[in-house]
Amino acid sequence: DENSVKPIYQTAPRGILFDRNQEVLVGNKPSFTLRITPSEYQDTLTPYIETILGVDSGYVHKILKANNTYSKYIPRRIAKDVDFKVIAWYEENAAKLPGVDYVMETQRDYSFGVMGAHMFGYAREIPLSILQKRKNEYSMGDEIGFAGLEKTYEDILRGKKGVHYVLVDSRQKTIGKYKSGEEDYSAVKGYDLILSIDKAAQKVAEDAFKERRGAVVAIEPSTGEIIAFTSSPQFDPAEFAAVTSFENYKALRDNPDKPLLNRATTGYYSPGSTFKMISAVAGLEEGLIDETTRIPCNGGFQFGDRFFKCLHNHGSTDVETSIEKSCNTFYYSLVNKLGLDRWSAYSKKFGFGRKTSVDLGEEGRGIVPS
Repeated sequence: DENSVKPIYQTAPRGILFDRNQEVLVGNKPSFTLRITPSEYQDTLTPYIETILGVDSGYVHKILKANNTYSKYIPRRIAKDVDFKVIAWYEENAAKLPGVDYVMETQRDYSFGVMGAHMFGYAREIPLSILQKRKNEYSMGDEIGFAGLEKTYEDILRGKKGVHYVLVDSRQKTIGKYKSGEEDYSAVKGYDLILSIDKAAQKVAEDAFKERRGAVVAIEPSTGEIIAFTSSPQFDPAEFAAVTSFENYKALRDNPDKPLLNRATTGYYSPGSTFKMISAVAGLEEGLIDETTRIPCNGGFQFGDRFFKCLHNHGSTDVETSIEKSCNTFYYSLVNKLGLDRWSAYSKKFGFGRKTSVDLGEEGRGIVPS
């Protein structure tokens, strides 16, 4: 008897990401995945596969070559979220397509379009470099969170795979269930996440930065909750939900507008006039000024051989008015008296120059001069 038992794994749907009002931000949808099992596949089929998929010549070879370290009996995903016409074509020609099959899987659904890509991140098929380190947790073909919230909460979102066992003959053809399915178990969906994000506020932030470069982070001051978070330009996470070619990734990586860069957490920018409040606190705490102290503004401040302009000639200005009018002269004068070391120390007391530990993956510390 040359029959053997073959496990067929069922992917677990990832947990859904909801906004604070429990509106779906990132969901799941069913999709067809076309696969090739190298041990049964005939290379003469490749032109037909590539034509029906509408991909360039050599696409199938690249996918199979990238995964040639795995057993030739393990199916490789060739295309995800394929059109039903591809499945209809397969069904009509299945007998002439050895080593080709399809499965129904779930993949991420971004029904609202491109929004919050750097915040949500994306999940993709686990690469060999990570699989080798986590082979006790993952198998070839499993998805793993690769950036943003998908990566941070991978262990919560990923769920548990299901499996059903079948009997196969010496040619790996299925001939029936193993033990009538007694040892099979279903996939368990991952846990959902309810975020602090407000979908409506997120859309406002996104719309404000279309065709522009920059970032928006809207925070509820009393709690520190993030209400909206966007970095622009951004990428389409749906591209990573599919089988993404290296060429597509390289095009994003090499784009001069840097759509993969999370400007909100890793970009370094001068804070400008928003820092005047911290300078004011430092001056008040150090006793260099009080609420009645007035500093003359004659349209700018002379420092060495340079003259730093103010927007207006504000005249004699107290601390409250200096913030209201955003008087540069007041703060040039104050920080000059305060000195760099004390100014830097107060900046650090407010959390500048260190990570916030926000749960969005990579984060820069920022730079505080000293």
